[in-house]
Amino acid sequence: MFKGRLTFDCGDHEEVFEAGDAFCLGPGHIPIGSEPGTEYLQFSPADEVQIVSETIMRNAQAMQEPGVAADA
Repeated sequence: MFKGRLTFDCGDHEEVFEAGDAFCLGPGHIPIGSEPGTEYLQFSPADEVQIVSETIMRNAQAMQEPGVAADA
């Protein structure tokens, strides 16, 4: 984390990261908050990030359509 603050829901607990922190999150975490101006660098394995990116896009499109639920 370069600056700011990120909060993730990890199912049974929340994780909060601030400037100066390095962190690693496994599958199943959900971002639930960030301070305006937060800056961080993310590294992800290419195969896994492709799956995540596709899921994010499907969920974003579903949120645009009334009555359609998003994937988990």
